[in-house]
Amino acid sequence: MVSAVLKATAAVGVAGVFGMPFSDGTSIGLLLNTKGIIELVILNIARNKGIMSDQSFTVLVFVSTLNR
Repeated sequence: MVSAVLKATAAVGVAGVFGMPFSDGTSIGLLLNTKGIIELVILNIARNKGIMSDQSFTVLVFVSTLNR
């Protein structure tokens, strides 16, 4: 549980440093804690609903494929 909170906090912090919106940082932080196909499904839903930017979507899909 501690690692999940730390991942989310770090993602929000780094997103803020690089000028990304808070919602993108939160999305990245939450998605760091998902695994497998669920991760890709959540990414597609978030992108289609406009919750995350195309840039964040691309980075997260790339990271997801590298973690396999």
